[in-house]
Amino acid sequence: VRSQTNSNTSKIGIAFANTTDDTHVGAAILHHRESTDSIGSLAFYTSPSSGTTTERMKIDRNGYVTTSSQFHIEVQRSGNQTGFDARSSNAGTPVTFNDVVRTRGTANSALNTSTGKITVPVDGVYFLEASVYTPNNNISQGWFTEGSSRMNYSDITEDGNTDQIQCHGMHYLTASTEVGFHPYGASASSITIEASVNHTWFRVTLIG
Repeated sequence: VRSQTNSNTSKIGIAFANTTDDTHVGAAILHHRESTDSIGSLAFYTSPSSGTTTERMKIDRNGYVTTSSQFHIEVQRSGNQTGFDARSSNAGTPVTFNDVVRTRGTANSALNTSTGKITVPVDGVYFLEASVYTPNNNISQGWFTEGSSRMNYSDITEDGNTDQIQCHGMHYLTASTEVGFHPYGASASSITIEASVNHTWFRVTLIG
């Protein structure tokens, strides 16, 4: 543990390291003194590999806390998906979301574009949100999938058949779990999932 001052970056703070070489800093808490966009902020860094120090959390001078490496991914459909079986006999099969809109703290590869499933990186509580639109107008329910099964405690229901369903909820997931979204209709054996930036999308965010 040592104090650190860097006149080039106008930061002072505490570094936790294995050696006296700054390129091997394991973690650091740095206070920005003069940077135009970070005056008075407090940032927390880690070094996942030798020679790489990355900001993980920052408290700015207004008290806003940001975590640039916290897992978040938003996906959509690129083109319509036809022939989707939305019945309960296919309960563990999600819509094939195949296009990444944006990510934070992860890569596009978190989405399997062949299955529509998103793999979460660590054990934790995640906020899941999804929406699907179909012109067939015969879905009445929806749920998230976990692995190849219907996820418990995730159902959202409508009063009757409709053309759109949205689901959301907080769920504890273990590392490497694959999650997806399945709209349901009792007689919806072959429906079209319509690509729509407003109505067909899936988001997964790590809360903690």
